[in-house]
Amino acid sequence: MATEHHHLTVTERFDLLREEITSEQEFYWTRFSGFATLHAGLLVLVTSDTIKQPRLLYAAAVVLGLVWLYVQFASLFYVNRLKPLFREVCEQRGFRYPGHRIFSRRFLSTTDVALVAPVGLTILWIALLFFAKH
Repeated sequence: MATEHHHLTVTERFDLLREEITSEQEFYWTRFSGFATLHAGLLVLVTSDTIKQPRLLYAAAVVLGLVWLYVQFASLFYVNRLKPLFREVCEQRGFRYPGHRIFSRRFLSTTDVALVAPVGLTILWIALLFFAKH
């Protein structure tokens, strides 16, 4: 990535990387919201009185959960891949990037912690699929 931007000024690289990171963050949270909404809808369906045999919905939810996990991990990769370059450019522009003792650590940023939702829901759906009485 650094070699692709070698012809740009530091300010141009800063602007480009900031825009890319912002865009990837927006995509991450848009995907998160979409999948969370689908799971919420499935939770409403399986707890309603109209669904007498929810096993098919449990199975669909497991598949949806696995897809959500894949998409969120891939999206997180795209969010995180540019951060080291951006920090480097920030320092070149004179912006100090002090790390936070908690949130700067891997798996403790908000985008990392948000992975708890698809993991937890997928485990819940698997448990319901195999252990719920029908």
